[in-house]
Amino acid sequence: MAEYPESVKTYVMLDKVNWTDISSDVIEKIEGGWGISDNAPTDRLADTGILQFTLKNIDGKYSPNTTTCLTGWGKNAFVKVVVTYDEDEYIRFYGIVSELDIDNSLKAYDTIKVTVTDWLDYAAKFPMTRISSISRRNKLAYQTNQTADEVMQSIVDVMPIAPLATSFDEGDNIFPAVFDTLNEKTRAYSEFEKLVQSELGYLYLTKDRTFGETLVFENSSHRNGTNTLSIIPVNAHLSGKLLSELSENLIQEDGSYLLLNETESHVFNEDFENIEFDYGTVLNQVGVKAYPKRIDVSPQILFNLDKPYEIGSGETKTFRGSYTDPVASDTKISGMNMQTLVATTDYLMNTYSSGSGTNITGSLVITADYGTSDVLFTATNNYSTTGFITKLQCRGYGIYAYNPTEYVAEDEVSITNYGYETTSVDQKYQVEITKGKLFADSKLDEYKNPKVRVTKLSFLANNSMQLMNAFLSLDVGSLIHVQESENEIDEYYYIQKVDFSITEGGIVKFSWAVIPLLALLSGLSLLSLDVPSTSTGGIDYGYLPHISNLVDRTYSMWIKIDSGTSPNFQMAMGTFSDEAGIFIYPSDFGYIFFGRKDSSTAIWRTSDTNQWTTGVWCHVVMTMNISSNPVVYINGSPVGVTTIIAPSGVADDETGTSFFLGNVVTRTINGERPLYGEIKDARVYNRILTADEISDIYNNETVTDGLVFQGPVVRTSELDDYIDQTIGMGMTVRDNVFGVVGDIFGDPIGRTP
Repeated sequence: MAEYPESVKTYVMLDKVNWTDISSDVIEKIEGGWGISDNAPTDRLADTGILQFTLKNIDGKYSPNTTTCLTGWGKNAFVKVVVTYDEDEYIRFYGIVSELDIDNSLKAYDTIKVTVTDWLDYAAKFPMTRISSISRRNKLAYQTNQTADEVMQSIVDVMPIAPLATSFDEGDNIFPAVFDTLNEKTRAYSEFEKLVQSELGYLYLTKDRTFGETLVFENSSHRNGTNTLSIIPVNAHLSGKLLSELSENLIQEDGSYLLLNETESHVFNEDFENIEFDYGTVLNQVGVKAYPKRIDVSPQILFNLDKPYEIGSGETKTFRGSYTDPVASDTKISGMNMQTLVATTDYLMNTYSSGSGTNITGSLVITADYGTSDVLFTATNNYSTTGFITKLQCRGYGIYAYNPTEYVAEDEVSITNYGYETTSVDQKYQVEITKGKLFADSKLDEYKNPKVRVTKLSFLANNSMQLMNAFLSLDVGSLIHVQESENEIDEYYYIQKVDFSITEGGIVKFSWAVIPLLALLSGLSLLSLDVPSTSTGGIDYGYLPHISNLVDRTYSMWIKIDSGTSPNFQMAMGTFSDEAGIFIYPSDFGYIFFGRKDSSTAIWRTSDTNQWTTGVWCHVVMTMNISSNPVVYINGSPVGVTTIIAPSGVADDETGTSFFLGNVVTRTINGERPLYGEIKDARVYNRILTADEISDIYNNETVTDGLVFQGPVVRTSELDDYIDQTIGMGMTVRDNVFGVVGDIFGDPIGRTP
């Protein structure tokens, strides 16, 4: 049965307070769209959202500057479109009028085409360094050790028009320096772009029923392999009812039942009007740049007046200057801790431009409003004749950008097959490329070969209750499940962009631009890593900042020791280097050992022997607070732990360590500690799991809260190429959570987990 909205209303705010319904004058159709237009890995900032509709204007009430025009109508008037369905209201667009296109000939009566833009259009125009308020300008001065959400909030705070609501993740990165690259051309939108690229997160607006619009920031770990599907409402007549203690339906004063407001996930399976694919998109060279910086250790002259500045008697003038490198004066820089101007030292005024005549500096009143990259002077000449400012300088601490450091991930086989296909990420606020490298390696692995990818889904919302609710409830950032039999599609996707049209009679069409999630939910499968006794193989996932230096952590893994081997200090899993780390290894007599590197390297082992049996899978879990002894579980149950070498001092800093499975390679160890067995479903959590949660994992139940690593995994479509095969050149193993790509060393073998 076809579904239709109860109403579609267009409102305008004419008096800055109340909404006026203009729906009766809307003709033809309403069209809108918002979100991230492109779905490449580097597209992370939404474009300006746009709404368009046509109004009957036969009496001229929508023609600005006429006596018949509605008071308050015109450019910058607020507009919203509200759809009512199942007795609930949903705002499907919110913004301001940006363009009015008047047509006096169409269909024998006047019409006017209205274009409405959302808040991101305002952000694209807002000048960061042209703020008159000193207090607000100061919020954009050079700052240190800020996260992306803190910086975004500072930007929003200084803007006269803010989004109706914000929802910001806490940033995963702490940027050593921000606002150090602002100049006269910087707009808020461009600063947002620097932040999302530096964080590798996302920023977009949603059109939500609660606030009308919400500015959403996703940090770099938001879209991970542990996420679950977004949900949509269940229509009221299908929803369950609240029951009393006597199991009777609860009834409201109007006689209606109290409903549960149930929700459901929905698989989009053959219910779309159209599905668009892309084949051939390849990236075989992915670069990332970071920008180390230097700051002066003492005040330097960052601005010097080039030539005398004339100022008449009693006159006040404002003028601007830019900071430049004291050595390379043609190079613009940023500054911090700018010094208060001191007469004679920093400025002079004379009656002659040559600097001769009378020194009238005492009659000059001058202030400096310092920005990050420039200064705004306000000068007043209180002398009886014209004066010339013959000296004017600003002192402060210069901020200098070194040449960027760059990492390039490339695949020679793909380059040979398809030619160079490149992309890059410019991380203006990153000073080193550690996290950028992880991103580059991951995206190279995803895109080095062409494949069929879903890029856009189109629907007729009227076809079902689920589709109408999906149109009204899901938005940019929602995670959906798509199945399509003809092209064998069964994957999860994030919505990147929403487009819709509503025509007279309530016909609702909408489409989503989408980008795939690559995880165990969609497209990846677990692999068992076999390191036989004839091998020195293993996997090096490199330095993972989100795993290293955890105060609380849980390591979980399944291991199976080969029959006929006698392991002794053979690495199973660890964050490890010659200098630091936490690690697990099986040893003789059925013990399992655990270590923490400190001044003496603390060592613990299971108290009893026979904790593992050769040829049999064993589930091993270690939880540890970095300052305490480990707690160990074998096959879902806690076991005793014996201290071999007690901890001495604090744990060593794990910065720069690598995360290994099945072996270890460091400056002094070159793969001499292979496991001689198999590893599967290795996990790291950034918290201490409970005994019940560990039992759940042992019994193959889901525990995702705090999961920051899970592997090894490979693409499901390529799984057969790994089973019972040596993992070699061109083959890739990944992490399920954040897509980290591991480096294979030696010759391990893939097995069915």
